[in-house]
Amino acid sequence: MQSQSATRAAISLEDFEAGCWSRLNNGLYWIVNKQGQVVKFKPNVTQEELAQLLHGRDIILKARQRGITTLMCLIALDECLFIPNWNAAIIAHRLTDAKTIFDSKVRFPYDNLPPELKESLGTTRDAADTLHFTNGSSISVTTSARSGTLQRLHISEFGKICAQYPHKAREIVTGSFPAAEGGAITIESTAEGQEGRFFEMTQTARAMVGKKLGPKDWRFHFFPWWSDPDYTTDPGSVTLAPEDRDYFERLDLDHGIKLTEGQKAWWVLTERDQGGDMKREYPATADEAFEQAIEGAYFERQLAHASKHGAIGQFPYDPRYPVNTFWDLGRNDYNVIWLHQHI
Repeated sequence: MQSQSATRAAISLEDFEAGCWSRLNNGLYWIVNKQGQVVKFKPNVTQEELAQLLHGRDIILKARQRGITTLMCLIALDECLFIPNWNAAIIAHRLTDAKTIFDSKVRFPYDNLPPELKESLGTTRDAADTLHFTNGSSISVTTSARSGTLQRLHISEFGKICAQYPHKAREIVTGSFPAAEGGAITIESTAEGQEGRFFEMTQTARAMVGKKLGPKDWRFHFFPWWSDPDYTTDPGSVTLAPEDRDYFERLDLDHGIKLTEGQKAWWVLTERDQGGDMKREYPATADEAFEQAIEGAYFERQLAHASKHGAIGQFPYDPRYPVNTFWDLGRNDYNVIWLHQHI
């Protein structure tokens, strides 16, 4: 996490490692894990990598269940507990998700602090979506954070917000971002098609990879499914279809992604359940994530099936058959022409 002495957004690298990160890494907070067990929080591979790379404005494209919202909630809670007059907000894309995040990732860790520590870091207000502490700090989980001044803002599933609630996405950009103007902002999401503010911001951030970033530039982070050591299974009972083998070979040849047999087996079993949603929920590359059609798109499953079986690509023209053309004047005046031969 880089130092930002010009703002109150992020603690310096030294303070973060000595304070917040030390408390997170040494089991101060309790959480409920994926198996429903109450355990001491211990950063996983993704959480540890992200914490060391935070820039102050960070946009995170990732596979599902990587624990990023959990990490950012705990960082925000820790800052509010140990820094006076610190205000943090987490935005979820639906009210039900906001309540779940607040109860499981904010209130639960706070309620399970050591009694003597919790007594010294008490609350002045305990609401359904907000905790106000005696040191003047506060943390809330909501669907909007327009008013007030924030030192930390985290937005969960911004891609889904942009796709399903574009008016809310605009309100976040025009209202919540300015509220955290001098603070740290993190955005994390799975992809949701090749349009919308999340897609545009992600592409802009990707173009800055390897370049020197200013305080208002977004740093791009990508966490694919295969970098999670939990995403593997016994390959003994899984048979790979020819199209699966072709896909894994393309990942190796085109991207240098070499999967173990256990990872391949996990992908095949998961893809059986996810179907056309696999690339969106569990992308192997950043480009692949955005190739996925958005939920509800016309012929979504049919196109996903055609893509998987190699029916979309470059094919030679056969002069023995007529060519049919299909013309579509679509969004933003893109005139799409399909050329087709029935052989």
